[in-house]
This record gives sequence, structure tokens and C-alpha cells, in this order.
Amino acid sequence: ESLISPPHTRQFPILYLGRSEEMASMKPIIVAVVLMGITFAQAGGRRALRAHPGAPADADREELFRLAMAEAMGCGGVEPERFAAIERVLAPIWRVLPKNRNDRVDWRMLRFVAHRYFMQTSSLLIRGFEPSRRVNESSPGIAEMMRAKVPSMAEAMLEGKLAAKGFCFQDAVAMVAALEQLIIDSESAVLEKVFARRGLPLDGQLGQAELAQVMEEYMIHWFMGGNQASVRILTANRTLLEEVFLHWPEIRHFATGMATKIHFARQTKPLPGQGLPLMTQSFSFEDAHQAVGGITRTFASYWESECQATKAALVAMDRDRTGRVSLPDFYGSNLEGQWRFGESEAYLRDLGALDETSAWRGKRVIIPNYMQGSSNCMVTTANYLICCVSECEPILNEIEASIGAPLGLPKEILQLVTGMTDFEDEPPSVSAALKGQLQRIAESHGGKVPLHGRLFAQWLHYVF
Repeated sequence: ESLISPPHTRQFPILYLGRSEEMASMKPIIVAVVLMGITFAQAGGRRALRAHPGAPADADREELFRLAMAEAMGCGGVEPERFAAIERVLAPIWRVLPKNRNDRVDWRMLRFVAHRYFMQTSSLLIRGFEPSRRVNESSPGIAEMMRAKVPSMAEAMLEGKLAAKGFCFQDAVAMVAALEQLIIDSESAVLEKVFARRGLPLDGQLGQAELAQVMEEYMIHWFMGGNQASVRILTANRTLLEEVFLHWPEIRHFATGMATKIHFARQTKPLPGQGLPLMTQSFSFEDAHQAVGGITRTFASYWESECQATKAALVAMDRDRTGRVSLPDFYGSNLEGQWRFGESEAYLRDLGALDETSAWRGKRVIIPNYMQGSSNCMVTTANYLICCVSECEPILNEIEASIGAPLGLPKEILQLVTGMTDFEDEPPSVSAALKGQLQRIAESHGGKVPLHGRLFAQWLHYVF
């Protein structure tokens, strides 16, 4: 049996076979991400997801949107504390977004808000919300898991009164909460497969060693995206497992550490009803589910050192210190032992990572855009990808918080930026040319700079 990869992704940097010097002569084993067509049914307190079947055809779309959101969040809803946590993250972003006369945003901005939320909290890229995706009437760029699991929600967001009037802050919070619940349910489905494969009842109890084994197998399922043939091969052959997954012992330790964290939390702050599990050191399916949720939220931070290694390799090839690498150097690095950089020109162009504006310098790869590409995402599932931490987010957050509006004066922005530090803890160098460029952006927009426009993003890239 073989492990097959989809043609548009290259799993980085976890999965490869053998050492780098063997790559030229050995055929790599690459991961398949299989779309999971799972129907969720309510069991043991877990929430069911299904389309809303009884809504009349002429129902108000805004009400359908609310019904669909409730559908996605399940019969138990979402805890108020969860809504409050989402609001705290979204509020600073929402405050500075351009809005219509009803103080609402259009679909593109709602999509942008959701993307920012998940990238900030877990470096999670929702499929369908990719920034590089072209959004238009025929391709609205909706989250694929919403379209698949709750089609009534997708329909309500893009049609009728709600789409025309725009979306309010609570719509944004509700959509993020619904997406989080869909992710939680997808984790539950994978975990159920692990329990079934190991012959474990969902209502039983696990010992600490058994839970560690479940966590390890969950990681294999998670990385393999549902490719059961590959899971069987790797769980049966530990030698192959450690060859295929770079740093597997460390990854396993990370996963089992999530289970240990739950046990430690019980010891320090026991909740009612946890006395027996605490004394017997036993764990339920719900405990395992809590652990895998922690894995989803924190894996990007855990793996960030590998992302930084990739960035360092690219920066070392940036001869002019422009944040760009010439395409010949990018591909030529493979001849010098680098195995990471092999994406096609077409992929780089679609990603927005290929600068073709200079005939003299030739084609160049834009480092930050490349780093946020799907080929650098370490986990790929049917619903989302877990990618490198975006270094632009903290900078934009600070500017947004200080300006407090969708547009800023060049003077305000320069004062903010020159007071920051770059990624090497040095104050950024803002040349006269860059100051002039910022002024020209403002002049073309009535004297102020749009904080969420392409030109300002490009300007920040040159500064930092």
C-alpha cells in the first residue's frame, strides 16, 4: 500500500522519508488528506450537526441565519464564557473595520474577521477563508465546513436581506462560535475512530498509559487526514513512523503532555464529580476530547521553531534585504541540501508570493507571503490547516488599537511604527523613500491610509 498526497499541497516540515541526502534517490512518503464525509449524530452529550430541513422557502434570510448558527452550535449551545472570549479577540478588530451606514460590514469583511480570529488564536487557516482565494459572486469564499455541514447557514449569509444589509458584531461572534463548534465536532469524529480502532467503548474509562496511546494514535490520524490505510501502516511499524514523521518522539511527548495537563488541572482545581477519576487516575472520552482540543489550539506555537528555520533559510538567500528571494536562488537551494523549496511558479503566483514587477531583478519569492502559504502548513485536514504563526498580526493589532479607525494619518502611523521593534528587536528603518510611499498611499485615499488595504500591507512588509 502507498501513501498518496493531493497535488496542491506539500506537507512541511513534518513528513518525509529518510535523511536529506537520501531524498534524491529515495521516493518520499507523503501524506494524503482525505475529505471526511461524516454525518454527526447526537451521542453521549455530543452535539449533532445537520441542515435545517423545515425552513420555508420564503423565510426571512436573517432569521434563517440565526437558526443555522444555532444548528451549528448544537442543542447545548455555547457557554457564555466562550462567547465572551471570542468577543474579546474580535472587538479590537471590529472597531477599526470599514462599515456601512448601518454600522455593519459586508461578507468580505466578515470573512476577513473570522480569518483574523483563527490565525490569532491558533494559526488555523479555515478552508475557504484563504486570503489568496479570489472572492466574487460565483466564488464567494465561504468556509467549506459550513457549506458541507450546515448549508442553510452558507445560503443565509450570501442571499436575501442579511447579505444586503450587512453583518453586525454579534453575527461575527456567532459565526466564529459556530465554526469553532464544527471544528470540535470534527475532532470528536476522529477521536471516535481511534476509540473504535482500539476497541474502546465511548462511555468507558481509560488509564493514564492507555490515554497516552490514544493520544499518540490520534496524532497519526490527525496528520494523515483520515487515510486509514496509511494509519494502519504507521501504527503497525514504529520504525517507519519515526522515519516519516520528523521529531516523532517530541510530537508524541507534546500530545501526551496535553493529557497530563488535564490530570494536573484536576489535582490543583478539582471539580464536583471528579473525585473517583482523580483517585483512580482514569479518563473518559470527554477528557480525551479536551486534550485533542488543546492540541488543535496550540500545535502551531509548539512547531514554530521549524517555521523559523524555514524563514531563516529564506532570509539567508535574500541578498538585497528586500524580503524577497530570486526564483533561481529559491530553486537552487534544493541542490545545496534544502528539501523545502520546490513549489511551482503557478502555485507561487496564485498564492501572491511571486513578485514579477521588475524585469531587471527578475522573478522573486516574497518571503512573508510564502511563509503563510498552504505548502508551509504542518497539518492539513478537510476543514482547516494549521500554519506558521503570522508575524504580521501583532504589528497590525498594535496599529489598529492605536489608530482606532479604518483610516490613519501618515504622521500617526509613522510615529507608531518607528516606536516598534522589528523581528530582531531593533527599531525598523523607515527610509525617506518609504515615508514618501506612505504619503502617496494617503493622497490617493483622501489624505488617510486604509489600514486593511493591499498597499499598506506591502508598505509594512518593506518596513519590517
